[in-house]
Amino acid sequence: MTHISILIIEYVLLFLIILSITIFTFMMIADCIHKKFKTRKLMIEWFLVIIFIPILGPLIYYFIVKRKHP
Repeated sequence: MTHISILIIEYVLLFLIILSITIFTFMMIADCIHKKFKTRKLMIEWFLVIIFIPILGPLIYYFIVKRKHP
């Protein structure tokens, strides 16, 4: 393989990783907005965690909230 084709493959893989992280983040935001929390404050706190802690925020929300209460 030539250097250029390897570079193209790397960029495509990087694009797919970033796209999947973005889609997952939006899915967790949508779930947070539609989920019935005990208080509105709790929903806002989870929303802020998802938004302000990139990659880890949506994962934390998924494993703590979404998987326990589908």
